[in-house]
Amino acid sequence: MKPSIKFLWTLDGIQKLVGESGFTPATVLAMMTLSIYGGHTVAELAKKLYITQQATGKMLVRLEDYGYVSINQSKIDGRFREVKLTEAGRLMIGKLQNVWESEK
Repeated sequence: MKPSIKFLWTLDGIQKLVGESGFTPATVLAMMTLSIYGGHTVAELAKKLYITQQATGKMLVRLEDYGYVSINQSKIDGRFREVKLTEAGRLMIGKLQNVWESEK
């Protein structure tokens, strides 16, 4: 289930998800961004989220610990780390979207 762009940037939706999930707003936005746009490098994701690469990296390590994302060295250029949602991450996106839709 792919959430819409409208959903991604709806402040009310993000606030509801944060309250239900215990995630931070940045974490919810990161997961939704990966869901909509697919895999990114840490640097690309940081730019989309308007936060530093360091903050993005720390947040992604936590998400990786929960099993929601995978972080791997780029096969093309080992200087970059590529981030993708895992199956557990995609399931969580579905749960988060259901929470948001049930509160409309």
